[in-house]
Amino acid sequence: MPMKWNRYPSDWKQISERIQRRDGFRCRYCDAPNGQEIYRYPNSRRWSYTPEGSEWRRVRIVTMVHHIGINKPDGMPGNPDDKMDCREANLVTLCQYCHLTEERLIRSKRKGEKTDTKNEQLELL
Repeated sequence: MPMKWNRYPSDWKQISERIQRRDGFRCRYCDAPNGQEIYRYPNSRRWSYTPEGSEWRRVRIVTMVHHIGINKPDGMPGNPDDKMDCREANLVTLCQYCHLTEERLIRSKRKGEKTDTKNEQLELL
């Protein structure tokens, strides 16, 4: 799904690159390295450079920057859907698996229901 660029600041590409550089181009949740082929255990943040069983799947890691939605300095609640809130503390580098997992959690909290993380497709941006 294409990004909705009008929801992001005009310098988003530079912001995203700066955050990924800060985070060492690695997922902050599972430590997977951007651009590397790894083996990931299904529906898990566990990964390895070599498969540890037949159920492990080879994937190429793609990292991206995620809006956490932390509270603002004035105490107002943060919102992960506010793509203009680009404070350093509100941004984190995630791999595609961890990003999808976080987005599902956000969506399920918003809807007030549990989400099937194995089979659901969702609108990321």
